[in-house]
Amino acid sequence: MEIRRYVAGGLLLAAACLSGGCAIYSETRDKQGQAVEESWAKVDLKAQIEVPRKNLQALLDEQLVVEDELWNARRAQVARSMAYSWTVPVMTKRVADELLRVEGTAQDAAALNGALSALQQAREGLASQASIARQIGQELPICEVLLDPQKGAEFDAQVAKLANQNVRAAMTVAVQGAKPYCHVLATGLSGVSISGELKVAEGALSIEKAALAEEEARTATFRAQYKTALSEYESAAAELIAKPTESRDKVDAALTRLGELAEKLKNANDSFSVKFVSEERLASLDRFLSTYSDVVAGKGTDGGSRAAIALAVFPDLVDKARVALQDLQKPNLVPLALQKNLEKAKLDGAQRDVATRTTLIALRQAHADGLIAQAKAYKSAHDALTAKGVTQQLGSAKLREALKPVSADQITDKPDGLFESKQKLWKATALFLDAEGRLRAEVGKTRYRMTALERERSLTLAESNINQWKALIDPSVDLMTAYGASGLKSSDIQALLNSLTLLWIGVGVNK
Repeated sequence: MEIRRYVAGGLLLAAACLSGGCAIYSETRDKQGQAVEESWAKVDLKAQIEVPRKNLQALLDEQLVVEDELWNARRAQVARSMAYSWTVPVMTKRVADELLRVEGTAQDAAALNGALSALQQAREGLASQASIARQIGQELPICEVLLDPQKGAEFDAQVAKLANQNVRAAMTVAVQGAKPYCHVLATGLSGVSISGELKVAEGALSIEKAALAEEEARTATFRAQYKTALSEYESAAAELIAKPTESRDKVDAALTRLGELAEKLKNANDSFSVKFVSEERLASLDRFLSTYSDVVAGKGTDGGSRAAIALAVFPDLVDKARVALQDLQKPNLVPLALQKNLEKAKLDGAQRDVATRTTLIALRQAHADGLIAQAKAYKSAHDALTAKGVTQQLGSAKLREALKPVSADQITDKPDGLFESKQKLWKATALFLDAEGRLRAEVGKTRYRMTALERERSLTLAESNINQWKALIDPSVDLMTAYGASGLKSSDIQALLNSLTLLWIGVGVNK
């Protein structure tokens, strides 16, 4: 009797599958799925970025080597000219010309050198105050903290609470002594008249800094307001869960405000906004999936409400969640997982873009610093060449003769004597040749690095777009492949019918 029921059930199952109750395996569909998977596997998206990036790095490496070689050759050529034809006045004029190229007019050079001297004194003074703080077991905060009214006041309050009176007094003196130096460093070269190549470099640096700061500040208020509004919304929603009969007005108002802020951040479409929105969407998805897992595991009865809170601010995520959970027994969470991958790709792209632009600012700063190093070398050389002793002792002598060592009887203690004047000339020559070789090569290499970074930024943006498409396509290809391979094969049905027939015969034989 049991065997008959089993056979009858099997026949009914086979009949249902044959009549469309079960998905029937399709060899054509399976081959299509396999073909899609095979074709997609051949698409090397990684190489689309890695190959250009590798070529870009190889080109940069070659440019840096060539730049060193060019300026080394230039320095050797200048040294030969100095030895064969230059006089001391010719060298003085050449140094003055190079100083003009970098710093601009004599007035600009004087103003710049004064500002550079003040900056150096400020750095040394700040280091001295920091040393005082360390000697008493304390740490002096960075200038950004000391100059910020709120943060500075908070730190002063911490100092006032120090138990040891002597430590407290010494730390107060260190903080007050450090602030003027911080003001000088914060001012930097702003307000100083600069021309020449340095003016161009400082201008580009200021523009790049201002652009990044403006982009970050543009939506900073919205981001802060969003955080506050999100906290208010979650609080109001939690109160409504606890008291379902209460009015929803407070929740709806907070949700409307959140939606408006989220839309503003989305429309801004800058790297900082994209980064913030992607982080918030990822956090919402994580909270939702975590809440859903808790509900499935029987860890909470208000999971549905908490899940709604998690996604409410992003309507598109709510729609995807609603579709995903239509079958509560076997929900399809693939769209939500796919959305997470997409948001991660967007976040990664935004973070890398900000990092690239920050690196570009650092390179522009290095470019300006390299020109400042040149200016200092030329200025020191020019000061040495125009010193009283050099002009009096060496006059218009040929440089190769003026650079010859002195005899023992020519060495004196006079500050403007021949030996001392030759020392100044040797120093000026060494500084000039170093500036014409190594320092100019460093500036040139920094320019190449900036150009390469600009191209790298384009690659980074392209890579972000590729990763976003990949996040969408990968799961789709996997689903198509799995769907193509699914279904009940005719051979399985034939085997089932053969088994049932044998069972039926067995029943008849043993009847």
